Amino acid sequence: MKRSYLWFAPAVAVTIGIFALSTFLVVPTQAKDANNLDKIEHAFAYMVLTLSFVIAFYRTGNLTIKVAFKVFLISGGYGILMELSQYYFFEHRHFDWDDAIANVVGTAIGFLVFGIKYISITKMQQICNKK
Repeated sequence: MKRSYLWFAPAVAVTIGIFALSTFLVVPTQAKDANNLDKIEHAFAYMVLTLSFVIAFYRTGNLTIKVAFKVFLISGGYGILMELSQYYFFEHRHFDWDDAIANVVGTAIGFLVFGIKYISITKMQQICNKK
C-alpha cells in the first residue's frame, strides 16, 4: 500500500474547490428561470466530494461501515458549514437552506452511486469465483 495517501489527492482538491467556490470566488448570478440549476450544481459538487473520499478509503482498504458513516456526516456537515460561513463571513454570498439541503442530498447520492457500483463489483467477483 505504498503511497496510498495519493488516493486522497482528488478528495482534497474537490474539498478545496468547494471551499473556493463557496467563499471568495464570485460566481455570476443566474437568470430567474435557471434557479433550480443552482441546487443541481450543489448536489453534484457534494456527490463528487463524497465519491472521492469513499473511493479513496475503499482503494486504500480502509473503508468500513463506521468510516463510511463518518464520511457521510463530515461531507454533509461540510456542506452545511459552507452555507453558514457564507452567511456570517462573506458579504457577497448568502445562506440558503435549499442549498444546504442540496449539499446533503448530493452526499447521499454519492453514497448510492458508490453502493450500487460496489454491489455490482462484489456480485461479479462472486460469480467469477464460483466458476
